[in-house]
Amino acid sequence: MLSQLAQHNWNLDATASKLGNTREEFVLRLEKVGFGYLLNAEVRQAALKKVKGKK
Repeated sequence: MLSQLAQHNWNLDATASKLGNTREEFVLRLEKVGFGYLLNAEVRQAALKKVKGKK
């Protein structure tokens, strides 16, 4: 996932799309594998909030 991020210049939307995910799904995947800390805290919180709102 990190190599895909690098290939897309850390553009979350482009990377997520390439991997077949939404932005929020991709952020959650990064969280699950332990790389969430590399993202801006506001980006992480927004993704978590949006996903929780769908449940």
